[in-house]
Amino acid sequence: MTFSRYYRHKLTAQQKAIYDDLVAGMENRVYEVQTNYVSNQDISVIAHAVNFDNPQLFYVDFTRITVIQFMGTSKVLVSYLFDECIQRNIEQKLKTITSKILNRVAGKTMKVASLILHDWLVCNCKYGECNDVPNASHSIVGALIYSKCVCEGYAKAYKYLADLIKMRSIVVVGKGIHPDGTSGGHAWNIVMLNKQCFHVDVTFDLLFAGKYCSRAYFLLSTKEILYDHSIDPTFDMPECSVDSQVLPVVSGTAELINYLSIQYKARVTHSEVRLTKGFPKQKLFAMIKEKMAAKDVGWYNQIDTFWYGDKSRTLFVCWK
Repeated sequence: MTFSRYYRHKLTAQQKAIYDDLVAGMENRVYEVQTNYVSNQDISVIAHAVNFDNPQLFYVDFTRITVIQFMGTSKVLVSYLFDECIQRNIEQKLKTITSKILNRVAGKTMKVASLILHDWLVCNCKYGECNDVPNASHSIVGALIYSKCVCEGYAKAYKYLADLIKMRSIVVVGKGIHPDGTSGGHAWNIVMLNKQCFHVDVTFDLLFAGKYCSRAYFLLSTKEILYDHSIDPTFDMPECSVDSQVLPVVSGTAELINYLSIQYKARVTHSEVRLTKGFPKQKLFAMIKEKMAAKDVGWYNQIDTFWYGDKSRTLFVCWK
């Protein structure tokens, strides 16, 4: 039983009843679920809700849910990705790995725990296709067992872990806008902390994964996330009105120069900071170089690599 079922909450009373029938049937690996009459359009909406509310149903093939109507009733046909023996084996592995993760958050506040879950996924799971078992890339199986998945896998894994610690979380679907301006289907999360909602996008924080952990997309407001995301309008999402991101914030290049100077003197391995005003990358670094030349800032050549997100207004610096 998942802790948070936001999509179910958005359904009609009749749709909720069918949703409950489906979940009960899927948990028992039933192939034909008898239920009240449901249209093809409704079953699509309900299946979407079940899929993204219940990441523990990783063994269900949600692309092959069909419905047969007969005399005022319906029979929903459910397909499974692999047999029950493989499912139980995976579930046992999930218990082992999640117990280790949950030990890290024991006794922590929900805000700290939400960051630990975010950082664990960034540092322990690579982005890419995983073919070890069917659909692993898009489920908690790829993220938590095989350490490789795509955005849907990251988002479902975050929700799965959040459910285990009773932290309310939603898998959000929509589109992500890449630095080159192209966009594609995308999934991320909304979490509720102290009765306030925030966006968390683990996938977009994979910038230097394997070396450093970015937090540019952790606890953002709706206004902030919409700079480079769009949300599927099928279901209304809660408004995230407060931006509680954990990065230090600087105003303009003068303050940024001072911040980076302090960071360099502290001999940190990397620095991540957000600007209150966005600049195009070329303009920003031209201004920084100009100011550094005037002040003879000697640490500039100690920057190994850097990344600046025009949309997120976040600068990430790796030091030599």
